[in-house]
Amino acid sequence: MRIEKILKEIEELIIDQEYSIAEKYLLRLMNKNPEHPEVHYSLGDVYCKLRKFDLAIDQESIANQILPGNPQILDLLGWAYFMNGNITLGRKYIQQALELNPDDIRLLCDMIVLEIHAQNKIALDYSYKALKLYPNDSMVQEVSSMALRMFNRIRKN
Repeated sequence: MRIEKILKEIEELIIDQEYSIAEKYLLRLMNKNPEHPEVHYSLGDVYCKLRKFDLAIDQESIANQILPGNPQILDLLGWAYFMNGNITLGRKYIQQALELNPDDIRLLCDMIVLEIHAQNKIALDYSYKALKLYPNDSMVQEVSSMALRMFNRIRKN
């Protein structure tokens, strides 16, 4: 079976939230295809969903070494760092992804959430951009509302 077909089937497991099963298959696949970036990326994604952020960082770092400059890999690596408590490295990688895809809705929303957590008013700038590009998107509306509440709370203090 071709690796792309196997990865597609594993992607279905991830969509169905069968993370432990997906992890098992990805580990097997990684042993046979250690240089395939999508295997590492997908395993890192599974580890993020399982809240195993150290392991996600390891896998996304490998994927980034194999395929440097891929915005999806950079974003997930940044997200894993952020969720593991390192806002600085999280910001660095998500910003690199945004430089490559400045209008990507997921990247913008990830950056908004990160900056809200950091209580940084730049979250509003990302929110305004996201709202301008995607005014009817519910995810954009939700994170932008969170950014505005954060800004108002900071302003009151």
